[in-house]
Amino acid sequence: RSHFYITLSSIVVPELTKRMDEEANPHNSKMPPEDIISRRSSFSKKIDEIINDISVSEKNTLLITIRAVEWLSAFCDLPFNKILAKFTALPGSDFSLPFENGTKEFALFAKVLSTGTRFPLEMFETFYILQNTKKKIQSQNTTNPESETTAFADTADEEILKDFIEKSSEQIQLIKMYIQAVPVIDIARIAHNNILWQPETLEKGEGWLIQLKSYWKKFFDDTWEQWLISVKKNMLLEQIKNLIGEENYPKLPYKPWAKIESIFSFQFEHSLEFIFAFFKTSYPKHAAVLKEVLLNGDFIQRDNKTEFTDTYNALGQIEKSLHLLNEKLSFKGTYASVHKTASRSPYHSARTGKDKSAITISRRRNKNTYTTFC
Repeated sequence: RSHFYITLSSIVVPELTKRMDEEANPHNSKMPPEDIISRRSSFSKKIDEIINDISVSEKNTLLITIRAVEWLSAFCDLPFNKILAKFTALPGSDFSLPFENGTKEFALFAKVLSTGTRFPLEMFETFYILQNTKKKIQSQNTTNPESETTAFADTADEEILKDFIEKSSEQIQLIKMYIQAVPVIDIARIAHNNILWQPETLEKGEGWLIQLKSYWKKFFDDTWEQWLISVKKNMLLEQIKNLIGEENYPKLPYKPWAKIESIFSFQFEHSLEFIFAFFKTSYPKHAAVLKEVLLNGDFIQRDNKTEFTDTYNALGQIEKSLHLLNEKLSFKGTYASVHKTASRSPYHSARTGKDKSAITISRRRNKNTYTTFC
C-alpha cells in the first residue's frame, strides 16, 4: 500500500516528488554530514510541510482515487467462494440458496455494491506503473546499486497503458452491469426479513492524508539509513587513504559479489581492500627490514623474539592468503563461479533493482475523466 500511495502522489502531484528530492533527501543536502545528522527531525517537518502544500484540487483527486482503491479492496474481499459454496444443486442445471442461509454474506455484498464510486485515470496509471515495474524487476538479472534508473515511457508504453486502461474499464463495466441488474439491498432485506434494513456504511479513504505522510516518512527513513551507510563508507575510505598514504591506493581486482548485491551485502569490502592495499604498498617497503631484524636482531628477552617471529610469520601467511583469495575471486576462481550462479537465480531476479525504477507517463488528456458507477 505504501508503494501505491507514493506512486499515486507522484503522478497527481509531480512537484511533490521534486520537492521531496530537493528538500527532504539527505543525499542532496549541501550541509556537512554532522549538521545533517543533528537536523534529522527537521526533515520530518519538511515532509509535513510539502504534503500540506498540495493544492485543494490535487488533494481532491488523491482522495477520489484512494476511495476507489479502497472500494476495489473491499470488493475483492467479498466472500464469493463462501456464498457460492452454500448453493445446493437442483435437478438439471439449477442451484438454490435459501435467503436465511446467506444473511451475513448478503449484508456484506450490499454494503459494498450499494456504494457508488468513481475511478480516475490516475488509479489505472498507478496500477499500471506498479505492475510494469514488478515485471521489469522480475525479468532483470543484473543491477547497478549505485544508480537510480528512470524509464521514460515511449510511444509503445503509452499504447500499452491505453490498452491496460481499456481492459480495466471493461471489467469495471461488468461490475456495474451486475449492480444495475441485481437488487442487492432488496435481497439483503428479504434475508433479514426487514423491509427497513439498511447496509452499513463503507469507510473509504478516511485518514488518507495522515497515511500519505506516514508512508513518505517511512520512505525517508529508508533513504536516511542508506545515506548513513554512504557517510560511514566515505569516512572509512578517508581513513584508509590517510593510513595508506595514497589517494589512489590499490583496489581488489575482482569483486564478484557486486553483481548480486541485491541479495548479499559484503560488509567488509573496504576493510579487505585496506589489508590488500597495505600488503601491496606499505608492507613491501618494510619487509626487508623486518626480515633483517628477525635474522640478526638482538632481543634482550627471548619471549620478545618469539612474539616477533610469530608476528612476522603471521604477516607472511596473511600475504599468501590474500593472494590465494584473489585467485578464488578471479573469473575462473571457485568463489566467482558461486557468485555467478547466484546472480542467475530467480531470487536475485525478483529482488534486483528494488524500489529504484520508476516510469513517467506522459498524460496528454483531460484530468477530470473518470469511470463512474453508482
